[in-house]
Amino acid sequence: MTTQQAAAAALGGTRWRRFTLAFGVSFGAIATVLVLMANGVIAAPVTISGTVFTVKATSLVSHSPGSGAAFIQYGSVDSNGSAPTGVAVTYLPGGGVLSGLDQVVCGPTGLPGPFANLVVELKADSADATGGLIVDATSLNAATATFNNIQIGVPAPNGIPDTASVGKFAQTADGVTITGLNQQAVYTKAGTFALTNLGLSAHLAGSCPS
Repeated sequence: MTTQQAAAAALGGTRWRRFTLAFGVSFGAIATVLVLMANGVIAAPVTISGTVFTVKATSLVSHSPGSGAAFIQYGSVDSNGSAPTGVAVTYLPGGGVLSGLDQVVCGPTGLPGPFANLVVELKADSADATGGLIVDATSLNAATATFNNIQIGVPAPNGIPDTASVGKFAQTADGVTITGLNQQAVYTKAGTFALTNLGLSAHLAGSCPS
């Protein structure tokens, strides 16, 4: 489980919404960030391949960082060559545990028909991200999301991966538990990503899975 982020984010950064009020608000922040970037006020913090990947999990539970917020989210911009990508960055300073992880990456091969795309899928019973987890996402859906002591509209604190976003619109919580996670991401990063019962497969397909 990009901008900074992890495999956990490294979990990240994709069309993030229809989740909760908190996540909905973050997209307003992204629009503002895009304008600021166009005016040269901020710089794109992370260079990405531009390939969107899917991360699913039965649950995501944040670890406590010891001090400060366990969940921080803010809008930012990643760069795919000359094309900017607006993302909602989720930063878990203490990391978190993803149960029932299922990550799928799909991209074109240049071959015809049923060989047009390469699909690579990684599964694990659990993924324990420690040392910080970052995900740059464009969308996120979930069955439930429970935030402890959530604050919406606070300044992004010091210590976030994207220093250019410090002080800008953010939302924080002392902890978060998400079930039925299904997110599209462009970047993810984690300090350590420990997988249990890892399985990986690759195959060619005429189209990418939805």
